[in-house]
Amino acid sequence: MPDKLRLNLGCGRDYRPGFTNIDVRPDVGADLVYDITSPLPFPDASAAEVVAQDILEHLTAAEQGRVLTEIHRLLIPGGELTVRIPNLEEIISRFAEDPDTRNLFLYGDTRPAGSWGVHKSGHSLHSFTALALKNGLQVKKITPLDTNWELVLTQTSPPRPHSILFINQTLGRGGAETFNTGLLSWLNRHGLKVKAWTTNSSFNRQLSDSGILACRIPLVIDLIGDWKGLIKGLVSFPLGVFYYLRLIFQNRRVDVILLTGYIEKIIVTPLAFLWHLPVVWVEFGPLSSVFAKFFGLPKFFYRAVSRLPDAVIYPSYHSLSANTAISQVSSSRSHVVPCAVVDPGGPKPKPEKHTVCCVSRLESGKGQDLLIQSWVDVIKKFPTAKLTIVGEGAQYLALKLQIKNLRLQSCVTLTGWVPDPRIYLARAQICVFPSLWPLEGFGLVALEAMAMSRPVVGFKYGPLSEIITPKTGILVASGDTCALAQAICSLLANPSLSSRLGQAGRRRFHKFFTFARVGPRYQDLFAQVLAQKFASRLISSL
Repeated sequence: MPDKLRLNLGCGRDYRPGFTNIDVRPDVGADLVYDITSPLPFPDASAAEVVAQDILEHLTAAEQGRVLTEIHRLLIPGGELTVRIPNLEEIISRFAEDPDTRNLFLYGDTRPAGSWGVHKSGHSLHSFTALALKNGLQVKKITPLDTNWELVLTQTSPPRPHSILFINQTLGRGGAETFNTGLLSWLNRHGLKVKAWTTNSSFNRQLSDSGILACRIPLVIDLIGDWKGLIKGLVSFPLGVFYYLRLIFQNRRVDVILLTGYIEKIIVTPLAFLWHLPVVWVEFGPLSSVFAKFFGLPKFFYRAVSRLPDAVIYPSYHSLSANTAISQVSSSRSHVVPCAVVDPGGPKPKPEKHTVCCVSRLESGKGQDLLIQSWVDVIKKFPTAKLTIVGEGAQYLALKLQIKNLRLQSCVTLTGWVPDPRIYLARAQICVFPSLWPLEGFGLVALEAMAMSRPVVGFKYGPLSEIITPKTGILVASGDTCALAQAICSLLANPSLSSRLGQAGRRRFHKFFTFARVGPRYQDLFAQVLAQKFASRLISSL
């Protein structure tokens, strides 16, 4: 193949005759001074051979992916990539008694090349094989060389998932179900065949109305509710194992299983492991209060299977940090991907003057009682201000009594359940999210308000500070009802500020929190876990 290119990427001082030697440093005598993390200036299928030795560890994982994708594009059919990467296990073992040399091998040597010598990432043999597969390159030969691995790779088709099995036990519909419906619907529209199994008939209808093939799970196993539910759950546990065993067997050709609730993680994950099916968990909120129940039994069950999922997705760094130490989920398999809501689109109605809205389930910790308490101070400055609290739940009667005792019946309304809470958000000048709930993992209502160009006021608690910035709303000290009232009043008094924060919130929503942004990240993770499974089989066959 004399007319085809032979490329030496990141050549450094390893100049190879007969190759086009490429390096970003101008002082090493390369044929082409170029940053290989940018698209390479060569046409498709133009290279018969590519060498990338002692270079990939100097790139971030994202940069490595881009470079490998480019190499896939450049290679001709039958062309080869030769890679040399550090053998970390060998380095750690060999230099166990010489930590300074060990660290030099692990983190790079900056003495001769400055920052160019820094190692930005490292791989096990399995993780690199998976990364290469995900980007269209298959390892065909592995050779240990001193403290390195040398791998020869050829083109292949990147693994892409085509089907998702979603399993979820839920007793009602809340923020998690809203997000799950939006996500599954988006994935279904973008080439992934989704089949969903849930326990809740209302959630099933919601999924079906969104174009998802939804089936009903005929039994509920609750190990994290009350004592009565625990006893019933333990009694029905063997039946649940049998049921899910049958369900997994019937769907054993699915590409990825997606699990978001506690009990299916405990039962389905080990069953899927038996069939070598990739499993992805979504862990919405902190688990500490769940783990503390029933003398730690939920914690015991969770930790028994927490090493088995191929990836665990958290919607916020708050949830990730709260669960890392107690869950025993591998950090290498933990990922943060925010939630999203459907963009309502269209022009946004003008808000009604001095109107405030709070949308949430009415339960302890959600903060409606604190908001009602703060309203006493709000109406002292704005006697015509109106507060609407939308939602249903166990605290309805307690909140109604609080409103009566504070004599706020004329300015505070509890709507109970409504079919579309966004109608109330659209009318409001301000959205308040006063949650101090220990299980709070995200806050979809804040996104819905931002999507409608409404500023958000809330407590600086949990994940809310990852959603709301000083340019999109006001966050005050947790539980401080006086500060909450002051924040609300400052926006009621300044409609132009309220409007600016709302418009900035909508821009932030479009930048980070639409399904057009979040959906592809889920797709990418599904492709990653599929590549990890293929990599295990590939390495064992070499």
